[in-house]
Amino acid sequence: MNNKKNTFIHIVLLLMCIFASPLTSIAQDRQETRAAGEKMKYIKGKVLDENGEPLPSAKITIFMKDGESTMSITDNDGQFSIAANGKEDHIVASFIGYTDGKLSVQKNKTNYTFNMVPDDALLSEVVVTGYNTIDKRKLTSSITSITKDDLDFKGALSVDQMLEGKVAGLLTLTTSATPGASTQMRLRGTTTFTGTREPLWVIDGVVYENPVPVSADEINSLDNINIIGNAISGLNPQDIERIDVLKDASATAIYGTRAANGVIVVTTKSGEVGRTRVNYSFNAQATRRPHYSDFNLMTSKQRIDVSREIMNKGLFFETMPERYGYEGAMMEYWDKNITFDEFQRQVSQMEANNTDWFGELYRNSFSQTHSVSLSGGAGGTRYYASIGYDDDKGAERNTDLRRFTARMNLTTHLTDNVTIDLRLSGSQQDANYNSPFYSTFDEAYYTNRIFPCYNGDGSYSYIKTLIKEDQTTGKNVYGNYNILHELSNSGQTVKNKSLNFTGTLNWEILKGLRYTTTVGYTSTGNNTENWIGENTFYCAQLRGYADEMPRADAFKESVLLDGGIWSGSAIDQKSYLWRNQVNYNFDIKNIHQFNFDLGHEVTSTQYRGHNTGQVPGYSPEQGESFIPVWAGSAVDAQQYYWYLRQWFMGADNNPAAFPTITAKKNNKLSFYLTATYTYKNFFSFNFNARNDGSNQFGQYEKAKFNPVWSASGRVNLHEFSFFR
Repeated sequence: MNNKKNTFIHIVLLLMCIFASPLTSIAQDRQETRAAGEKMKYIKGKVLDENGEPLPSAKITIFMKDGESTMSITDNDGQFSIAANGKEDHIVASFIGYTDGKLSVQKNKTNYTFNMVPDDALLSEVVVTGYNTIDKRKLTSSITSITKDDLDFKGALSVDQMLEGKVAGLLTLTTSATPGASTQMRLRGTTTFTGTREPLWVIDGVVYENPVPVSADEINSLDNINIIGNAISGLNPQDIERIDVLKDASATAIYGTRAANGVIVVTTKSGEVGRTRVNYSFNAQATRRPHYSDFNLMTSKQRIDVSREIMNKGLFFETMPERYGYEGAMMEYWDKNITFDEFQRQVSQMEANNTDWFGELYRNSFSQTHSVSLSGGAGGTRYYASIGYDDDKGAERNTDLRRFTARMNLTTHLTDNVTIDLRLSGSQQDANYNSPFYSTFDEAYYTNRIFPCYNGDGSYSYIKTLIKEDQTTGKNVYGNYNILHELSNSGQTVKNKSLNFTGTLNWEILKGLRYTTTVGYTSTGNNTENWIGENTFYCAQLRGYADEMPRADAFKESVLLDGGIWSGSAIDQKSYLWRNQVNYNFDIKNIHQFNFDLGHEVTSTQYRGHNTGQVPGYSPEQGESFIPVWAGSAVDAQQYYWYLRQWFMGADNNPAAFPTITAKKNNKLSFYLTATYTYKNFFSFNFNARNDGSNQFGQYEKAKFNPVWSASGRVNLHEFSFFR
């Protein structure tokens, strides 16, 4: 029964399809007959664009006074015709990319003309690739655009922090809350195992390099905290006009192989014609420090209860190198070194200590950002200038960052067809951190709360900690350890500076033919210092003793003599760019649209820097100088030789002691081409190609000019009248 029913339905549908056209013709004939019988008239007209050219497939809607409506579509000449019965109120013409046109129906008028006006809101829907600007209706690639209205500036010190959760497919990894630490980004997944996985940053058409040549392993490691910053560390988020994220191969092919991880294109503000506008922006952020309740850790009393239960069950250590806590006090009592009353007093004191190590090593911090900008323009000149200041306090004590930024953008028309765009920016960033040899979080998380941080008089309370096991004499060497003392006698400073200039000249030679030349210069500098004082437990471990220096053969085992350790690095980077590009676009009868971009660019990046390695003998107490090895000691030449040998070569345990020099130059010559064909905005086809030659290719001559290319297409189904 069901099969017979389905067969009947299929036959009905087939008959409807066969007779659809004749029925439509009959309906039209009846409409014309009725119009003639009712003496109806036809309303005719045409729809023109802003240049007076006809707009085919524009929708025409006539609204009646009684609320009903009828619709028609313009033909290839932009003309339309609709039957009227005298009850019409108004006519509306609509077309994608244009503001709806509305005309009132007049009694004795039968011909109407619509001059459509482009919708600025829709026409602004373009994407910026760094080399050109593309209408979204003709876009054949996967590109996500974010305007300044979509960006969230609250609590964001850098651009990468603002993009979190804004772009589909963009993974942001915040590995550290340290001020200035870079956010790791993955745009196209893991595209390589040996190279960098970070996307390429392009600001105002110029590729920005990282301030220092960090190795791929350091960039990719999730454990690495890159506090030096990345390519956009000196960019003020308040200066951003829009961000375009290029995702797929079609979008990134114009940048070659270096864009394998995706491209993030940033466009800064240019100002608007009109009176001068002053804008002030202030953001503040409060950060709550971590607490023990966040990690469900034991109090000191709970820890003593666990130790008491362990001891009662006989699961204690037979020997303890250092006698700590409840177990240590119990063993001291067993050895009759203390009385039972003293044992009880010590246990009670441990239970009462309950030291808040998170409170000692962290703080509730407050950060603030300020930005002032001026923008405006008159005639053919527009300008934008800004100054920004950031004060970022870290939740970890002794960590803070201060940054100053400045920018000046100027666009002016020299003649009707020649435009110059100048952009100048700079930044200065100073940051203080705790020494990387200590993990503040691990210290707070793992340190037993029974240990006090301070004595009754306010001085540091130290924990007796093993420095070295002496296998020969059986006498172990101990030293005093307190993390607050260690942090107060060590530190790290990072200073970054940058200066960027971009100049662009646009010359519209003929209608549709434009020549563009761009020059760019970027200079960045980084200076990093790291030091640890001689009174720290860390240096005591290197020396092998805590207080007095041993003599004779024991001296040969000491890695560090007097003073502490200092290390520093300084790197300067300079990048140059010269680009020439010709753009030619034209159309045939407003049906076939062509766009071509052909250009070449020359880039050069120069690195020059040094790393001193770890230098012994540093003494901040004596004017930040270095103590001579044999000053006031009985060190002879042979002993000094043993010292140097131990410092630089000792069991490969100190490779960072060797100084290094970085000096390299990367040159590149590139040619690129983009071609786009569009048919009536119905479909578009795009082709991109790029060819690079560089001194980085080394001996592989045949691989120097292997091109990178892509082809893609797009169909706008909503442009077809059938889908409307």
